Amino acid sequence: MVKVILARRKDFVQLPIASKIMSTAGQNILTSDGESWSRQRRIIAPALNERISEVVWKESAEQASQMAALMVEEPYGESRGTIYGLRTIALNVLGRIAYGQPKPFKMSQSLRKPISEISYIDAVSICTEFLVVAALVPASLLCLGVMPNAIRTLGLAIKKLPDLTKDLLTREQQRLETGVKTPDNLVRMLISLSHDSELINGGMLPSGSLRQTLTEDELAGNMFIFTAAGFDTTANTMAYAVTLLAAYPQWQVWIQEEVDHVLEFSKAADVQYSTAFPKLARCLALMHETLRLFPPVLHVSRSIKESQSITVNSATHYIKGPCTVYVNSACLQTNPSFWGADSTIFNPSRWLSGDNEVGQAEFNTPDRGIFLAWSGGPRVCPGQKMSQVEFVTVIATLFQACTVDPVIPSGGTIEQAREGLVQLMMDSQPRLTLQMNKPEDVFLKWSRREQ
Repeated sequence: MVKVILARRKDFVQLPIASKIMSTAGQNILTSDGESWSRQRRIIAPALNERISEVVWKESAEQASQMAALMVEEPYGESRGTIYGLRTIALNVLGRIAYGQPKPFKMSQSLRKPISEISYIDAVSICTEFLVVAALVPASLLCLGVMPNAIRTLGLAIKKLPDLTKDLLTREQQRLETGVKTPDNLVRMLISLSHDSELINGGMLPSGSLRQTLTEDELAGNMFIFTAAGFDTTANTMAYAVTLLAAYPQWQVWIQEEVDHVLEFSKAADVQYSTAFPKLARCLALMHETLRLFPPVLHVSRSIKESQSITVNSATHYIKGPCTVYVNSACLQTNPSFWGADSTIFNPSRWLSGDNEVGQAEFNTPDRGIFLAWSGGPRVCPGQKMSQVEFVTVIATLFQACTVDPVIPSGGTIEQAREGLVQLMMDSQPRLTLQMNKPEDVFLKWSRREQ
């Protein structure tokens, strides 16, 4: 039934309240339906091509390498900043890929104090953290002196976001018009679609691409949603994955076996994406298992204006409209009928077939409608491949260089420390996407591996 609901995008459309919240900066591919959605999809999907994936691979490897070096230099290699570090990687990779703005890795937490100078990515980051408030509360109220620093910073970000967006687009447009050479980035590709014949000839878009355009509002909205959703989802998935590997060390060894086999003594940044990525099946399996147990979106919501009938296995079901339909991703992805008796157990190898030997196993693609990490049907996330490349590269780079263990509390045991990590992951709730409530309590020891 889930597969049918998600496939019928014209009957089961986005919820109005969800569209309002997610269109904070403008209409976008996530909030649109009908022909508007189709047009935006035709423009955006081709831009997220293999050329972008190559840049994602290199930038992710460089960022993760810098993080690994910093972590092992902490006193005793112990840090409460792992989750913040992974969020920094996600932001920096996105800054490079989407806006052509490379930035060296530096540990940082979310902005908390109102400041007059704020970057576009920082503004989107703070809006992401408080998205519902950003969408529903006027910025003038958020900026009142009685508000907490974080909320006042949010108000400032909302006020500045339109001008920051305009400045970013204007600069990129001027570079295009003057022929200034800049690194490939998503915004440049989207703006350039008005000159898509040049892009096709230059190899940046596939031949046969349709001439389409985005309105100024849609361009701003898609920039925002790409930054917000892309950053938040990938950052939180990496956070859960690293914590899981620290809690279950046997799977950390399993990952390292593959990484050592594929990369040997080379750094990921020095290896070709097209050569290494397809061979890192265990790293990709880790991502899918993490997303299965900790789905970014706990339920996929749709609405119907009129009554609908759904026929599944010769049985017809009727849903009276108007109605809101929720697909429970968390239950679907841990249902024993689909995933077996160990459906609630962390087991990345379930995603691999064959003899599961290093370099030999093949990735198992799940049946349609039982795994919704990137949604499903025609509205599947266009950034799926990009997120996979970033995750796999970061995990491969970190665990080629390091081993991660929980810090043992005074008077405690390693088993208690690992169980503590599990409890921290269970103490999660959705904001834009699912995330841990106490990321600063993920206290890990990073040790350099002997090569």
